[in-house]
Amino acid sequence: MRTTSLLIASLLSFSPFLFGMGDEPHDAHTDAPSVDVSSHMYKGTGKIKSIAEDHRSLRIFHDPIPELKWPAMNMRFEVADHDLTYPLEVGDTVRFEFIRKEGKDIITKIFK
Repeated sequence: MRTTSLLIASLLSFSPFLFGMGDEPHDAHTDAPSVDVSSHMYKGTGKIKSIAEDHRSLRIFHDPIPELKWPAMNMRFEVADHDLTYPLEVGDTVRFEFIRKEGKDIITKIFK
């Protein structure tokens, strides 16, 4: 009986973390999923429409990204390292990988 009580007490002490009720803030007014997707890598393909003057973002018309239920669209992506943009030109067709972090879509790899 004592072992069962200790097991239940241990599980209850970890339950906020198991069920996502830890100390991290949660904004109930966003449409973004509550799952932490910052560590998940997404892949896309598309055409470069513009490159920011400071080379810290790209506008890409990308093909659908089914994993996120995104249709084909023109959107801005930040880049993790602005050096990624220097070999690129407007009009290039690219493959890219990105993460979603703090409401931003950030390209971590890009290939012509």
